[in-house]
Amino acid sequence: MSGSHKPGLISLFALLIFAQGCIDRSLSKNSETSQSSLNSDVMVTGLSSSSSPVKSVTWSFGCNKSSCTYRSLVSRVTTADLSSLPFGSTTSASQLSGDGIYYLHVQAKDAAGNTSSVTTVSAILDNTAPTVTFTKAAGQASSASSFPIQFSIAFSEAINTSTFTTSIITNSGTASVSAWSITNSGNNQNFTLSATSSGSGTIKPVINSLQVSDIAGNLSLGGTSSDTITYTVPPPKVSAGGFHTCGVTGAGVLNCWGINNDGQLGDGTTTERNSPVVIDSGTSYSQISAGNSHTCGITPAGVLKCWGYNDYGQLGDGTTTYRNSPVVSDSGTSYSQISAGGVHTCGITTAGVLKCWGNNTYGQLGDGTITQQNSPVVSDSGTSYSQIFAGWDHTCGITTAGVLKCWGNNTYGQLGDGTTTQQNSPVVSDSGTSYSQISAGLSYTCGITTAGVLKCWGYNDYGQLGDGTTTQQNSPVVSDSGTSYSQISAGGAHTCGITTAGGLKCWGFNFYGQLGDGSTNNQNSPVVIDSGTSYSQISARDYHSCGITTAGVLKCWGDNTYGQLGDGTTTQQNSPVVINLN
Repeated sequence: MSGSHKPGLISLFALLIFAQGCIDRSLSKNSETSQSSLNSDVMVTGLSSSSSPVKSVTWSFGCNKSSCTYRSLVSRVTTADLSSLPFGSTTSASQLSGDGIYYLHVQAKDAAGNTSSVTTVSAILDNTAPTVTFTKAAGQASSASSFPIQFSIAFSEAINTSTFTTSIITNSGTASVSAWSITNSGNNQNFTLSATSSGSGTIKPVINSLQVSDIAGNLSLGGTSSDTITYTVPPPKVSAGGFHTCGVTGAGVLNCWGINNDGQLGDGTTTERNSPVVIDSGTSYSQISAGNSHTCGITPAGVLKCWGYNDYGQLGDGTTTYRNSPVVSDSGTSYSQISAGGVHTCGITTAGVLKCWGNNTYGQLGDGTITQQNSPVVSDSGTSYSQIFAGWDHTCGITTAGVLKCWGNNTYGQLGDGTTTQQNSPVVSDSGTSYSQISAGLSYTCGITTAGVLKCWGYNDYGQLGDGTTTQQNSPVVSDSGTSYSQISAGGAHTCGITTAGGLKCWGFNFYGQLGDGSTNNQNSPVVIDSGTSYSQISARDYHSCGITTAGVLKCWGDNTYGQLGDGTTTQQNSPVVINLN
């Protein structure tokens, strides 16, 4: 039937079109919903990770939308699947115990059903108290006589350094520890503990219990060193100058006393002192040498300092300015030995290099010239020295090979080379003989061979050579034959020495009682002084002498016009009197 309608087919087609439209609209709605969820701008807020350990943690969180719900999980892993967990109103999570790293995983959903990505934060839990171990530091001997005495301290974890102070450290040993110091290696876990002591004994540090905490706040139970170090106070040292004296205590405290017109005491004044006063407070000294009117000392770190009279540049600071307090000389160079003479000074560096400075009229600097030097110059380049002694205007030294060399003024044969010829450079004296110690006096010299034989040479008008005569000697002659000596000191015109048995003997000029034998009579041969007392060090200068007994007692005797004996008076003493250092 042409042009006629077929109602059945039309209705079916319309139904199909309607159904397709419904499907398309449904898919479109679902697509919109899915797209909204995946691109949600919902975010979890209020959370951040912590790198510092804590004993427990409670996290609080929220979101950037209203009416959010949350699902969360605390775990030991960095990622987590939260899809099986329901959303709820809880806005916090906790981990109250268990050492280690914990992770909180949180997801938020807003009122429209949009969900955030999973946010993960972490916290380190620590509920274990730190432990500590003590051992003596690497290179630290079990017995010591110098500072610092060092222990290594290792905690099982980093600690709160504000809780680790010297106030919680005590010594379970017998020594009296005068000071502790702590050095952090940089990781807040390993430390070096240093100790100084005011007396001999054992040192075994203890960290008091429940004092040191770790970062989380757990308190250490403390600990005791597994090692004990025995400290023996070294004997004091003394050096007699022209009319002043300086000494160093076993703890390194420098004291000086006597005349001070040129600032040679180093106390910042020019005031004469009849008793020892502390010099350069806070600085420790290992060696001291008092010259005629100037003084030099070496710190344990090898720093050289000088002070006093400086007209000839004998302080070595590059000037001729007097100094009432110690100033560094030859900055940057480490010294092991120093000797202050009349108006010149010589020292040996830790590398064995000999340097001299100051007056050089008689070639006493040994640099081949007679030119004054206000700063240290190398003498006898290429030769390594082990000992040096600056006299009034001549100098003698011993090389590391035991060879004795002298130079400078030789008017009285004090160089010992068999002549009276001045030498501007070091010349060998007593060739073929090995020496262990040397001391240059005013115009004479004495030395001890490696076999303990005492020899002297030079000016002898007062019997200062100890050979039983007053005859000048241009070459070394044996003094006190048959007696073995360990130490010698040549003064103005008198000499004192210590035998290998510890006995003290002196000889020579004695007008001021500087021999210490109770008289003022000159002696051409050694006489026993302070019989029954054993000595370990002796220092003789112009008109007075000082010595250290093996018990560490300082004694001085002789001229005391300027208080150079240090006994609080200006009274001459013809026998040794005890002097107390600060």
